[in-house]
Amino acid sequence: MVTNEKRVKKWSLYISEYNFQLSAYANFIRRLSTTAVLDRTMIEQLEDLINQLEEISNFKAFQESNETDNNINDISLIIKCTFCPWYTINGEQLLLHIMNSYHKKNSRLSRFQTKASAGYREYIGHAKTRITNNRLPESTLGDVIGFHFLTKSFWHITDKYLRALQALGLKPTFMIAHGVNELLSQIDCFISSAKCVESIQSSKSLLMTYNIWDIGYKYREKVYTKPVQAFQDLSNPLPDVPPRNVFSLPSNAFPSMNLNNQQNFQTNPLQQGVPICPTHLPTISVPPNNTVYRNQSGIQQLLYDPSKPPPIIPPQNHQKQPPTQRNRTETSPLLPPLHEQNNEDLVRSEHLKQFLQDPSLGSLIKIGNILSEFEKTTLILSDIKSALKETSSNVTVSLFGSKVSGVGYEEDPLNICVDDGNKIKTLSRVESLLNKLKEFFVDNPEEWSIVNTTNDGIHSCIYVKNHCESVCCQISFTSGIYCCNTQIIRYYVRTFPIFQKMCYFLNELSRMLKLSFHQHLVVLLVVFYLQTENFLPTVTQLQLPEEQIDEDWNISFNPKKPPELKLTECESDLRKCVAGFFNYYGNKFSFSESVVSPHVGTPVKRVDFTPNNEWRLPFERYRQFLNKKLPGASDQMVTSQRFNATTPMCVQDMLNLSKNIAETVTAQDTDKFVKLCQELHLWYTNNK
Repeated sequence: MVTNEKRVKKWSLYISEYNFQLSAYANFIRRLSTTAVLDRTMIEQLEDLINQLEEISNFKAFQESNETDNNINDISLIIKCTFCPWYTINGEQLLLHIMNSYHKKNSRLSRFQTKASAGYREYIGHAKTRITNNRLPESTLGDVIGFHFLTKSFWHITDKYLRALQALGLKPTFMIAHGVNELLSQIDCFISSAKCVESIQSSKSLLMTYNIWDIGYKYREKVYTKPVQAFQDLSNPLPDVPPRNVFSLPSNAFPSMNLNNQQNFQTNPLQQGVPICPTHLPTISVPPNNTVYRNQSGIQQLLYDPSKPPPIIPPQNHQKQPPTQRNRTETSPLLPPLHEQNNEDLVRSEHLKQFLQDPSLGSLIKIGNILSEFEKTTLILSDIKSALKETSSNVTVSLFGSKVSGVGYEEDPLNICVDDGNKIKTLSRVESLLNKLKEFFVDNPEEWSIVNTTNDGIHSCIYVKNHCESVCCQISFTSGIYCCNTQIIRYYVRTFPIFQKMCYFLNELSRMLKLSFHQHLVVLLVVFYLQTENFLPTVTQLQLPEEQIDEDWNISFNPKKPPELKLTECESDLRKCVAGFFNYYGNKFSFSESVVSPHVGTPVKRVDFTPNNEWRLPFERYRQFLNKKLPGASDQMVTSQRFNATTPMCVQDMLNLSKNIAETVTAQDTDKFVKLCQELHLWYTNNK
């Protein structure tokens, strides 16, 4: 409950902040249009951003603007150094500052400078040559670098805004829609006036990969480094007081005219039913002759005559309708009752209906792919490894968990496994590593802060936050099996694209319907369904003949290519796949009788997990585990070591075969999930 409240508060803040963030980026594009330059990397960024803005403009309806939607015209974006409070509006100056300025007590920056120095010199050299060859002003380089930084950041901001709307079931306000329309027009003008130049290959690695900048906001000479600070001040801005002059007259100079009544002089086009959504934006491409062509010209503007006041629209009196009485217990307020007359093809929530018909997953998939490469760009791992260098020379630091699996989210914590190279983990070794990390975090308060520590023997872990990269981390010391779990999920993501789409679709749907399923549970339900259709290989098919044992379980992994696995050709239509998913878990699979087992890819009977029937199980490694653990153990120990097949929903871990990851799912949630699957399958059947 607390977690949901925090999420709702966070999503609400994303929505409230977006208005002034949109204004700030629009002002940036307007300023940049005076010296417009485009290369291939910039075009790719613009195309991604345009797709997101079109998602906002293509909403079928909009809601009334609220009190936080202030019309802010003079707010601007700034680029801030991640390592210190220094900021600028010039991208070249930021790079120069980061690569050459001395930051006190910041070893992390020194390591970054060493790592990126070659790429920095290469990029600057190529960029200056490009400027000279194209006879561009020297200020162009700063504008281009600033464009990369700010456009990437605004793309992430817009993505969060869209996800927040989806999570809360809201629509954009009229003011946001109007602002998006204006921004699309400005982007079109920017494209029209831009001079195309050749791209620099090293720009992506240097400008788009490393987290060396943050964005801030400047409003009336006041600088805000965080959007929350700006939002608090801009929500209640001071009114602009016009200067007095000899021609000013008091409002009571003409008593027969009510100058304060603006009812008869409305000029807001959004109240006239005028279309505010732009037509489809052009596809941008750069042909060999370095000229930009567009498949369509211009963007549809607001069609109204400001010289004529619009007709007055009388306010509508909205009255609440009494709730409809039903003879069944509803599983979700968003879906129609099963078999209700005249309602089979309706979804009560228009927001959910729109998602089911056209789920927009492009930005989520792009973020997931970027996060899956997080290990290549972050400096967190090298920080931790250097902190433990004196304790052990064989320390390896690895990432695992949903964030880096290819189906994660930016807000997910970063799971880190620290391995000292010893196969047998001892309490003294774990305590030594843990204490050394604590000392390191305490000695570097500007970069790290300790959130919490869990003392659980060799399974102890520490929760910290890295301020430089704004990432929360959970560091553990016995997580080798989970690293292998992540490798398998990442293999599925990269080899079978439909798997990634289904995971994001069902996780988003789970949030909308308020199912209490964690992300990994949803992922394994997708894995198992696709395995039953022979679209995905089972875990046993991906393991080597020679076992590699970690904490009693085989974690060997052989990422085979699909032709080696004799799989059925995978369905590429997301709609058909999710309809099949709902049909399987709603009408075919029995949670009361069977266990979901992605290890073998077929349902396993619950009764086979009872002591007298364990010989039937298709898990030789599980039986070996029990034979090793159970002799001489107490009854309580015996129960804790076995797979718990008594819970309402049973989903077996892919590698740790004694772990039920659905152990906390209640009977009510299990029943709700099954009924939702039935209703959703019925909806897809009636809306082909």
